Amino acid sequence: MLIMNKPLYAQIAEHLIQLINAGHYHPNDKIPTEMELAEQFGVSRITTKRALLELETRGYIYRKRGSGSFVKELPVPPAPIVSHDSPHARRHLSIVLPYVDAGKDLHYFRGVADYIEKQGIMLSLHFTDWRADKERDVLLHLRNYGTGGIIWYPVNSINNADIAHILHLEGHPVVLLDQYFDGLTVPSVVSDNKAGGYAATEHLIKLGHRRIAFVSSIDIEQRSSVRDRFLGYCQAHSDYGVPIHPEFIITGFHQKLWAQGKSKFYTELIQPLIHMGVTAFQAEHDYIALDLIDAAMELGISVPEQLSIMGYDDISIASQHQVPLTTISQNCYEIGRKAAEIMHSMMTAGGFEASVDRGIYTVKVEFMERESTANVLE
Repeated sequence: MLIMNKPLYAQIAEHLIQLINAGHYHPNDKIPTEMELAEQFGVSRITTKRALLELETRGYIYRKRGSGSFVKELPVPPAPIVSHDSPHARRHLSIVLPYVDAGKDLHYFRGVADYIEKQGIMLSLHFTDWRADKERDVLLHLRNYGTGGIIWYPVNSINNADIAHILHLEGHPVVLLDQYFDGLTVPSVVSDNKAGGYAATEHLIKLGHRRIAFVSSIDIEQRSSVRDRFLGYCQAHSDYGVPIHPEFIITGFHQKLWAQGKSKFYTELIQPLIHMGVTAFQAEHDYIALDLIDAAMELGISVPEQLSIMGYDDISIASQHQVPLTTISQNCYEIGRKAAEIMHSMMTAGGFEASVDRGIYTVKVEFMERESTANVLE
């Protein structure tokens, strides 16, 4: 299944990884060529070439000049060596991420690495490919084979909460990035998403918008980050006396999006809401916001004159789009750095006394006003 919010090359790479893991391709089997993949997925050879490079970099394939790309034989896992509190393990930290690209995931990693390397601690990086089952396997492997601590960006806020709780009870130092599990006191470092969601809605309300749609590709309960942004959206409505219209809350559509294609899906999403009087969209993140801008303009709806669109994340292309995006900027580097600081204190002092509610440390967000929002037309 294709994953939302990722470059095409990454989606193709992950599709091939799933086939390899499922046994569709065996060690030393040849996989499709750049040209074959380009025809299969309807993309350029540049995209498929980068996908194969990604697989090679991550150790899934090897290449033979003039022959093609072949599945690499993965090494047998080592036997258990050390516990998390041994002297050796205390000099080793693992970071578990869904994926690393040039966006916020890389900033998380850099924030962790810059702090940890100064402490003389080795850092290993593990990927879950946005799969809860692989995430579980990685976490259990780290638990069983010894690491001094785990900094973990969860796939979502639902799956593997049991593993987080077990690790915490067993005394394994664990710090979560970006999300938290309700009811658990595992230390978590997150953006102040509720404040960010509030600021986005408040901005639109102050521009005169009273019918604001909230759009999320995933269900609100799936990730704490998205849930908190939605709570901020609701709180701003309440504080300013603006009614909340449930029919303007559109969530959980990522599978339908990939089945229909962006253009068709967003056209069908925008038109009924416009007919219901919606004048502004508040998106879960920037990728959706930018897609909404493109779809609106294809429909002949001018942004921001006829429709204001608000993003979240401040990805690198947000300011470079044909309509520069008003958005909320997250300090992902500081999230990573703070998580590493908390982890270091746990690894050296043997514990962490949270000074914030439920062990959740929030990092401030920043409002970035650009050209995708404007006063509502009278």
